[in-house]
Amino acid sequence: MGTVTNKPWLFAKGQSGNPAGRPKGSRNKLQESFLARLSEDFERFGIYAIARVRRHDTLGYLRVVGALMPKEIESKTSLDDLTDEQLNAAVAAVRTLLAIADPTQGEAGQEIEEET
Repeated sequence: MGTVTNKPWLFAKGQSGNPAGRPKGSRNKLQESFLARLSEDFERFGIYAIARVRRHDTLGYLRVVGALMPKEIESKTSLDDLTDEQLNAAVAAVRTLLAIADPTQGEAGQEIEEET
């Protein structure tokens, strides 16, 4: 047995209050149960929650959309095949995504100075 401490509610160094440990799979069961319930709830009410956030917290909505976007995009389209209008639209879309991902950056990637 380990060293006895002068505080009976504390365990000696290296001892556990639960020497058998947690039962195998108990955490996994909790996670699986929680995720199953969350999934069921989202299937039922998720569309309403998304619509409400879109209406009442546009910035939060756009941040979630930006966070879900892939970090890298592979394109099989040659830039030479795009018109100037298409290229300008693509640049504007990328700037929007960058602004959503990091709101401290300005339109051209310049850091926005915060007023104190």
